[in-house]
Amino acid sequence: MSVELHYLLLTTILATLSWIPYVVGFMLFNTPDAIKASFVEPPDIRSFPAWIQRCYRSHQNLIEQFAPFAAAVICAHLLDVSTGITRVAAVAYFYLRLAHVLVMIAGFSRFPLRSMIFHAAWICILLIVWQVFANTGTV
Repeated sequence: MSVELHYLLLTTILATLSWIPYVVGFMLFNTPDAIKASFVEPPDIRSFPAWIQRCYRSHQNLIEQFAPFAAAVICAHLLDVSTGITRVAAVAYFYLRLAHVLVMIAGFSRFPLRSMIFHAAWICILLIVWQVFANTGTV
């Protein structure tokens, strides 16, 4: 397995597990009737403690950025593009996204740190896409 696919798999695991803190918080701060009602109408996230809101937003943010990362890595793999840049970008992306989850849930979401981590991960995606284009002669 390539480095890029390995870190895509690790990011998949992170995305798969990152909803758990939100669900645990949701279950802790709701009555059985409210939980049952949430299947009919989603609960207002603003009614929960701040840490549960941050867990929810952290997961949503990861899912939003995961699709472009996955597409870039899969395209690189299918086109047999694996360079030093794509490998470093894939590794960095995973650790940046892990840091983003931790920073967000810990409550540092008001610092510019969260935005800086998000944008650094975004740049990793762009680097992989650039390498795909550069190494397939399409640019």
